This record gives sequence, structure tokens and C-alpha cells, in this order.
Amino acid sequence: LVALSLLVAPAWTDLVVEVPLSWGPLGPLGLCEAEISVGTPPQKVRVSIDSGSSILWVPNASLGSTGFMPNASSSYQLDTHDVQLPAYADGLRVSGDSAHDDILLGKVSVHAAPFLVRSLPSGQRSNAVVTGRRLSNTRAESSGIMGLAVCPLDLPEDKDENGKSKLVEGLFCRFWREHDDMPKAISLEFGGGHPKMLIGPQLIEGPREVGGVQFAKGLFLDETDLWYASVRAIGLHTKNSGSFLSLARSMAVDFNSHHPMGAAALLDSGAAAIRVSTGFFERILKVMPSGCERSGTEGNTFPSIECQCTDLESFPTFTLSFESSRNWRFLGLDMGVDFLTCIPPVAYVVKDRGICRVAVVDGGEHHTAFGIEAMVLGVPFFRSTVVAYDVHRREVAIGTLTPPADSQDGPACECTDPKNWWSTGKRLSGRRVAVCLAFVAGVATYVFLMH
Repeated sequence: LVALSLLVAPAWTDLVVEVPLSWGPLGPLGLCEAEISVGTPPQKVRVSIDSGSSILWVPNASLGSTGFMPNASSSYQLDTHDVQLPAYADGLRVSGDSAHDDILLGKVSVHAAPFLVRSLPSGQRSNAVVTGRRLSNTRAESSGIMGLAVCPLDLPEDKDENGKSKLVEGLFCRFWREHDDMPKAISLEFGGGHPKMLIGPQLIEGPREVGGVQFAKGLFLDETDLWYASVRAIGLHTKNSGSFLSLARSMAVDFNSHHPMGAAALLDSGAAAIRVSTGFFERILKVMPSGCERSGTEGNTFPSIECQCTDLESFPTFTLSFESSRNWRFLGLDMGVDFLTCIPPVAYVVKDRGICRVAVVDGGEHHTAFGIEAMVLGVPFFRSTVVAYDVHRREVAIGTLTPPADSQDGPACECTDPKNWWSTGKRLSGRRVAVCLAFVAGVATYVFLMH
């Protein structure tokens, strides 16, 4: 049925907007970027795609960088000077002028869209971090950031007494209000040789192997509008080399055994690495091949992992268990419905002249959100699978596994269930139930036969 529904698409699928993406100056170590047009006449500006924020900001070209020239646009409307955006998780701070202007995304325009024109005083440096290394201010000035997070659609637009939106509203809050006829969903496909963003795709819940998606349960809807999902467990597993004396290295952490909500995972396409707590980072480091060590501890960068390596075969595959939207809870009991996806080594390891840089960083000893363990699933996760967001449902959707950029032969990993079948907290485990019933039946049989 899912395959048939994908073939017989409704008429409104003609409204799907495809925005081609490309890797920034750092390539796989960096972020995916899109080219948008701002102003009248249109000025082309490059922006990084960021599902971990909601604001669009562009660099000011009058400060000597490639960006947007406000004075050259006849439709530019200045709102407020010297607006300071909240600091990004990687330390980047952005300030400038909030404004409105016409913006073109693919073939669809947004009239009087809200955004910020960044001003960077001379000598100020950005400390955005990619896999433990600081970016230069040249990278920070040459492109902006387009946040994909949206506000709830049932909230009215926040305006002042003059009818203008207050400060900087999220770009896609305005986008969906203006294009109410489009399906309210965004899909990101970073894998393969042609990364792209789809605005308004049809998200059909069903088997991912035939083009369907699985929705992750929105346990944090009351707390945030960002792309959060609940991760039940994470496992790392390496393939056996084939030698009798060679043992496969593996590790698994079941978050449900510590908290019924699991771990809060932010799916952030604007983060170049997977960011975890210090304790989890140390456990991951132990599963990495010999010769891997912590690096990038100088300055204010996040520590990461670097290895002396010859190939990627010895690196483990990450497997994640997400709580499914089809799961339900009754009197505190979790029925345990989930789905799996994986991250192959080719998606998070970059080899450069005998050095393998691992896109996993130490986010600090207390890396929490909503009072529980938290993690950031950055670009490596987006390179391994199709990730989407349904605005009406306010839930993340995970699609099919995608091939690595240098191959079109299919996914490069196989998922292995990382959940603990015995220590599950309040999550129902079929295997544990079967073992307990078998034990009780055995005791009952013994008593019946012997006594």
C-alpha cells in the first residue's frame, strides 16, 4: 500500500520545492549549504542548512565579505539595529540588523521575509567548531545560516503596534503562513552524490525500504519546537576481521534502563559532528581502533578523536533505536515500540593523509536537556539516512538509509539492535517476558511432577 501510494501521488506533490545543496569549504568536515536569493533585484547568498535553529541570517556584503548588500535592494525594510541572537551551541555569536525582504527558496518566494543582516566588527572572530577544530572568521563571514525550525502554526504572528513582526521571526514560520496550500514538511537528504532539501514533500508512514518513513515519538513537544526525538539505545559494533583470534569490538548503552524517556537527541544539520556527554564519549573512544586518541583540547574547542589509520573497515557502525510514534504508554508501562537506523564509518570518519578524523565530540560532563541525558546528532547522521520533519505533527521522520557520497550501491551499514533485553526499566521486553514465563512454567511443572 505504501509503495502504491508513492506511485499514485496527489496533485499537490507538484508543489514540492527542491533546493540543491552542496558542501561548504571544509567538505565532509563542514556543513551543507544552499544558495538563496534575497532582495530586489535578487542577490545570491549562501547559507548553511541548520535544523537546530529557526532564524535566517546573512552576512553583510558591505563589510568586505560575500553576502547581502542592503542598500542595493529596493524591497529591503530595516526593523531594528544591533539585535543579538542567542549563542549557538558551538559558541558562534551573531548580531546585526533585523529586517524584512523578499527571499527566493528554489522556485518559491517569501514576501517580506524576516531575517537578520549580520555585522561583524573588525577583529572579532567566530569560534564555530567542527570536529574539535575552530573555523576561521572567513568561513563565518562568507555564508549565513538558515534555520529550519518552525513555530507552532496555531499561534498568531507576533506583531507590534505598527503591524510589523517583532524582532526576528523564524523564516519558515512566515513561509508556511504564506504558502498554506503546501504540505508542511521538510526533508533533508545529505547522502549520495547530490545532497538536497525538499520543501513540502509527501511523508507516508510505512516501511522505509520502499520509500516510507518512520515517525519518532514527540516526547518533548511541550518543551521545544526543534527537531528532537527520543533515543532508546545506542550501540557500536565492528565487523570481525575474519581471523579466529580477532574479536569484534562492541558497546551498547540502553538509556531506558536509566530513564523512561530515554535520551533527548537533537537532530541538528547545523552541527558538523555527533556531540555526546563526557562519559559516553570515553566509552565510544574505547571502541575505536587502536591508535585513536582524544584531540583538540586546546582553547575553547570541543575535544574530538583522531586516529592513525589505513582504512575505515576497523571503525564501528553506530546503531540507534528511536522510540516510534506508534508506541503507547499505559500506567507508566512503555510498550517498547521502536525502529532502528545506523551510521556507517564512511559517514562520520574522514581520512586525510593517514589521519582519520572522527566526527564525534565531547560536549561536556553535564550534557543534558529536559533533565535527562542529551546528544546532538549532526551531519554524520544526516549523511547516513533521510531526515524529515512534519510541521503539523511536530515530529521527526526517518526515511531510507542513504549510500555514501562516493557510492551509489546502497547503504553501507546494517543495523544491530542495541537495546538491553533484560534491564529495560519500564519498557516492555518480549524476550524478558518469555524468559520469566518459561521460568514460572518450569517451576510449576517441577512442583506438579515432584509433589
